[in-house]
Amino acid sequence: ESGGPPLSLLKVAVQVEMKKFALPRETVQEAAMEVYRARLEPVSARVLKAGQKEDLDAALNFLGLAAKDVRMLHLKAFGKVYEESVREAMGRSGIMNPDGREALVQLRERLGISEEDSQKFFYGVVDERLKDMMEDVRESYEEATYTKDALKEVWKKRGKDVGDDPMADGTGGSMGILETPQLEGSVRGFKLMTSLCTVADFYLKNKVLKEDKSVKPDDAYPVAVGKYIDEKTKEEMYGIFAWNAVTSQDAAYRDQWKAAQPHVGGIMGMSQDTMQKVMVRMVSRWANGFIKQKIQEKGKLGEEEISTLTNWVPTFFGIGADVTKDMVQSANKGVLQSKVLRLLNQPKVLPADVQNLREEVDQWKLDIQKDLELTRPQLRSLFRVEVTATLEDSQLSHSDKQDAVANSKASFGLAAEEAASELRELVQARARGYLVNAVGDLMQGNEEQAMHEMRRLELLAEFAEGSEEMKLKQEWDVAPALRANLLKVYVASPIGEGKGANVELLESILGVSAK
Repeated sequence: ESGGPPLSLLKVAVQVEMKKFALPRETVQEAAMEVYRARLEPVSARVLKAGQKEDLDAALNFLGLAAKDVRMLHLKAFGKVYEESVREAMGRSGIMNPDGREALVQLRERLGISEEDSQKFFYGVVDERLKDMMEDVRESYEEATYTKDALKEVWKKRGKDVGDDPMADGTGGSMGILETPQLEGSVRGFKLMTSLCTVADFYLKNKVLKEDKSVKPDDAYPVAVGKYIDEKTKEEMYGIFAWNAVTSQDAAYRDQWKAAQPHVGGIMGMSQDTMQKVMVRMVSRWANGFIKQKIQEKGKLGEEEISTLTNWVPTFFGIGADVTKDMVQSANKGVLQSKVLRLLNQPKVLPADVQNLREEVDQWKLDIQKDLELTRPQLRSLFRVEVTATLEDSQLSHSDKQDAVANSKASFGLAAEEAASELRELVQARARGYLVNAVGDLMQGNEEQAMHEMRRLELLAEFAEGSEEMKLKQEWDVAPALRANLLKVYVASPIGEGKGANVELLESILGVSAK
């Protein structure tokens, strides 16, 4: 008590007396805590004076207690005092100046609150302020993304009138993206940009951000407001901000927004990976619009457009080159799928058409079978067109033709029996067609064309002869006499290429004699 001997002297005497009782340590500490609580109670819920702090420290020492033993007592006694002081230090501006920060350090020491606990109080006040600030952010986001009618309805429920607010443009989900290849200077969601910059400014100037280099970027934001916003809305807010930060044509705003961009995402509780994914999604929306427009204009993506997507876009937006590369490939995939459908709907499909298709598919490193998602009948149709040209090429040997057919079968993904069946039907149908055409041409006096058709028939016959599963003998729908007459004319004609007709083979498959 005041006026008595110092507690440091009494402590020795009390310790001597206490040893006589041999009380358990826990009992002694409980009694000491009760005494300290009684000393603390009269000065609780206020800022301690210097003398009061000294008295409490002396009592703590006398009772043999450490600061960690009375931590919870001090938090209960002075926590709200310290918390309110943090609010006052931030003031109406919300930004704590250096003097206010230093005063809080002194207050913390005076109240016996640890640095760790004081930081928690500080973060709690920051969280309160951020929660209030996010109301403005939310309204700014709604103005940027809701249609005016939808905005009116939402705000009506909150008792607020949209009126003629020029910022409430009611763009309705354009998300700040202009679907044109040029990046125009107009900025949608300007008010949202301002609101989020205010949040980032508050966070940085109050030194909430952990700037220690040992702290990972995802752990540098101890107070996050993501819990007040659903994931979809949070990502859309960040997406608009990130897009405008990159595409704004106003250098001053662009620099300010670019500097705030990583902090905006971090404060909203987004990881670096999520922020990058959102940016990729925003770029993808723009790029898809760009691709769609160019394909409508030109029917395909030219070298200039591809360079824009694969070189300029990744550099400008800071995303991986594989993103736009995949988009270009996907776009070309769609173009090629449409081309196949048009091709198959043509009255006549030429082998050159299939070859051009194949070259385009190879150019984009796509696979006809796997990537174009064609049906089995479509794949078989392309196979038939391609192998027809191969079988009728007089410059190719039998083994060359077999190799070409095998390669075509593999590239179109046909099974062995499936390809064999297609090939049999193809050879038989075309052979019959050539014979019928040749007879017709000969009867009309067009002997040259008739011989040309017979030569095509002979090439098919030679291929079929070398294949065990291929049988060309069939019903020809042509009278034997006409077949025999046609064969005689063909054998006697100069068919070119320095070789005579394979009479024995043709007699065998046509079932007539050339004599």
